[in-house]
Amino acid sequence: MEPEQACFKPLEKQSGFYTLGRWVYRYRKLTIAFWAVLMALSLAVTPLLEQTLQETGSVYEAGSAHQAERFLQQDLNLSADALTIVFQRRPGHMVDRRESQLEPLLKQIRALPTVSAVISATEQPEHRSPDGQVQYSVIRLNVTEVRAILPVIEQIEQILTKQPLPDWQSFLTGIPVVNRDVQQISQADLGRIEWLVLPLTLMALLLIFGSVVAATLPVVMAVVAVSVTLGLLYLIALQFSVSVFALNLVSMLGLGLGIDYSLLIVNRFREELSAGSVETAIARTVETAGRAVFFSGLTVCIGLTGLMLFPITLLQSLGIAGSLVVLLSVLVALTLLPAVLALLGQRVKRRRFLLHVTIPRRDYWTAIARKVIRHSIPVSLAVLLIVAGLSAPFLQARFGLTSADILPKDFAARRGAEVLAEAFGPGEISPILVLIRAPSNDTILSKLHIASLYKAIEQLKADPRVERVSSLFSLNPTLSLAGYQQLYQSSQSAPSELTAVVKSPRDGGLIVFKSETTDKATTMQKTTDSLDALKLDASQIWITGRSSTLVVVKSRTARNSTETQALVRTIQSWQLNGLQVWVAGQTARELDTMQAIYQRFPIVIAIMMGITFVVLYVLLDSVILPLKAIAMNILSIGASFGSLVFIFQDGYLQQWLHFTPVGYLDLLLPIVLFCVLFGLSMDYEVFMLTRIKEAYDEGNSNTESVIQGLKLTGGIITSAALLMIIVTSTFVISRIIFVKALGLGSALAVLIDVTLIRAVLVPATMNLLGKWNWWSPRW
Repeated sequence: MEPEQACFKPLEKQSGFYTLGRWVYRYRKLTIAFWAVLMALSLAVTPLLEQTLQETGSVYEAGSAHQAERFLQQDLNLSADALTIVFQRRPGHMVDRRESQLEPLLKQIRALPTVSAVISATEQPEHRSPDGQVQYSVIRLNVTEVRAILPVIEQIEQILTKQPLPDWQSFLTGIPVVNRDVQQISQADLGRIEWLVLPLTLMALLLIFGSVVAATLPVVMAVVAVSVTLGLLYLIALQFSVSVFALNLVSMLGLGLGIDYSLLIVNRFREELSAGSVETAIARTVETAGRAVFFSGLTVCIGLTGLMLFPITLLQSLGIAGSLVVLLSVLVALTLLPAVLALLGQRVKRRRFLLHVTIPRRDYWTAIARKVIRHSIPVSLAVLLIVAGLSAPFLQARFGLTSADILPKDFAARRGAEVLAEAFGPGEISPILVLIRAPSNDTILSKLHIASLYKAIEQLKADPRVERVSSLFSLNPTLSLAGYQQLYQSSQSAPSELTAVVKSPRDGGLIVFKSETTDKATTMQKTTDSLDALKLDASQIWITGRSSTLVVVKSRTARNSTETQALVRTIQSWQLNGLQVWVAGQTARELDTMQAIYQRFPIVIAIMMGITFVVLYVLLDSVILPLKAIAMNILSIGASFGSLVFIFQDGYLQQWLHFTPVGYLDLLLPIVLFCVLFGLSMDYEVFMLTRIKEAYDEGNSNTESVIQGLKLTGGIITSAALLMIIVTSTFVISRIIFVKALGLGSALAVLIDVTLIRAVLVPATMNLLGKWNWWSPRW
């Protein structure tokens, strides 16, 4: 320990943190018992958490698309998230239009109580590719709750597994299947990550401390913080929707920050232990390092609470879970860890590890600080140029919301989506669902409304962005408006609240309008006769009702392309003589989500920066240092974002990181990373600036205070950053590209922050600013 540290004088007036340290020492056994009870209760309910987290929650659920889905369910008993079975003929098998192997399988699926309809290529020829090699069946469910859909998925998968299809390969896909797979993969990967990260961090701590006891404590504290968080998260999930990705962030931040905070406390305690009694060392540790941990955790929570301001389940879940685990990590570091240290006393320094590696000596950091200060201007310019180069790719970033492409390539849900897109075009897997509604006292099938709809759909079919349109005008392409008005006029005498299924009558007198009254035979016969008289050729299925009808649009481009998005906006702007136009489907959801994020993001940034400024102002009693700290954070975050575009959007390093690039970044990834990294980067800033302020308050000059601060914190910040990089980079082994990018982005940001920013740019700019660093208005 340095002489100046040993002689550091306690504050004349005992602070609240000093008092907390003495209280924890006095009631150390009671404190440990309290945390032990919390730990036991949490471990009892944590196994139930996986059953409670049922969704990813990556879309905005209060926009017009969500409202359209509610109307679909209400008016036509349809769910926007249908399941799709994709059948691909095995190589070398002849095309057989009869598909005799498929019908028994589909019959079993139709018999499931939660399946309302199965629309196959037999009933809808457009579901068969021109070469006959691929076809698909759409499965519509009469349930919408996630807990009700999951058993249906399992039942269909069992049927597909047990029913032999010698000529066909089958793939079950659709948004519900993708969400289920993401949940299962995420939970399985998290277990592998935790088993890997704990031994790695323990080994690193052994090399840092050279003591088995000192090295084990941070890992144990982090595990306690994560475990208690998961227990509390279970209680929250019972009342609110919580995304499955919350588990990944809890582990990442809980292990990373829990170990970092404990590392700082243990390191300071070992220093203070040489200057006095165990009680004094505990009190001084909580007063100094504990104060830094408290404000560091506060700044991290500020960033994470920004996620709660977005009206999206995934972001709110990450904000709640992340803030909770950071808060508990701080509480553990300020109470449980000092209590354990009070019991261990001098034993924290014993049992030295044979392979102890000494952290670079303080004179090493002193030399770096003096060299940086001597060349402040060229060093600052060099770092800014490097960071600008790393950030530049972010200017070419493209954003979207992932779907089946978030899964590994060998999963059936992704393979089915890719087979479908290749055989039918990229718009086939994500149709645009347009619900047209008439006023409640009117019918959608009146001559006036039929004329308005016919004109709009004819214009839509002529749009070059549209591949195909299916509607109540798909029965016969040659049938005129007058013919359709005649056909649907016959339904005006039908009872209200009907749901219609339109088919060709030529293969057995199929239903046109399915009445909910007891006189079904009469209604069926009338409408069938109407179709016979019009000599319809098509074999179409269609869904309509008395006051609403569904139009399904297949675009020529992918769901997240600018062309498809513009097409959805065009449809949403329709004006149809008193009819309401509602657009559902994945593209509409994505547009709602993007709009919600773009509207909230500037507000969230302003709030986060404003609160961070106030907290740092209270901590440092300076106006300039908080502003500079915010600017430093933005630099390291920007460099991380640019690296993610280079790696995940453009596909570099895909072979090493084992992923398939999708050509864009998940829109939610930069939002999550910004809020997480804003706090994490501030974490090391707080550690460093508190030591610099201590030196400055002792009467040292600005330059000497900067040198002293880097000298005292350089080693411990490097160690803490190394541990954080180990924790976050381990998430790269996840098979979910969102989690992989989140882990790598965090690791890169910490690496850039602790090397270029904290070790070089911060001391250089503080030297250039001189006494202006400490300027503060006197109120």
